[in-house]
Parts: sequence; structure tokens; C-alpha cells
Amino acid sequence: MTRGDYAVLALCALTLPALFMRYGLPGSTGTQARITTGNAIYAQVPLSRAHIYRVPGALGISEIEVRDGRIRFNSSPCQGQQCVHSGWAKRGGEFIACVPNRVSISVLGQGAGGDYYDSINF
Repeated sequence: MTRGDYAVLALCALTLPALFMRYGLPGSTGTQARITTGNAIYAQVPLSRAHIYRVPGALGISEIEVRDGRIRFNSSPCQGQQCVHSGWAKRGGEFIACVPNRVSISVLGQGAGGDYYDSINF
């Protein structure tokens, strides 16, 4: 290896941790979540109030639970159940979607990492 190779490795070793700290850490705890169905906002809900929402989608009803400052899909009519297996979301910028049913959840919050996505399209 040449001196240039070592210089590039040293630069990467110094830069990558800083980039991870800036962009890789999750955002602050969310205070609200936006539930979207199709291309429309179904509801913007507070994470501080426990509630179960029954959201209509393309395939049927998705059940979304809010409890203890977190939100998740309880059930959905899709085949793979990836949305249900995603578990709880509570950090600003976290996103869970049931793509076949066209229902999604975005946790809203501020802080390091912020909102991760500019837009999500089905």
C-alpha cells in the first residue's frame, strides 16, 4: 500500500464515525404519528393517548395500536405481515408501512436524525 492509500484510510476512519453520529442515530422520541392510507392522510394522532385505530386500506382493515408513547400495526389483511412484524415505532422519523394494503405510519419528531424520509411512494 502506498502513502496515499494510508491517507485515504485515515480520512475514512476519521469521517465515518462523525457521519454516523450525525445521520445514523435515531431521532428524538416522537410526540405524534401520521397514519396515511392511499394518498391521503387518515389521521395525525398523539402518542401519549392509548387507542386502537381501525384504518381502511386497499385490501381491508388494518388495526393500529398506540400505547405508552409507541405505535404499531396489530393486524393487517396482507399476506406477509411484514408490517406487523416491524414492531413498535417511537422515534421521530421511524416509518412502518403495509405496502399491499397501502397504509403507512410515520412518527413525527425533532432532534438528531430527525425525519429520515423526504417522501415515500407506494
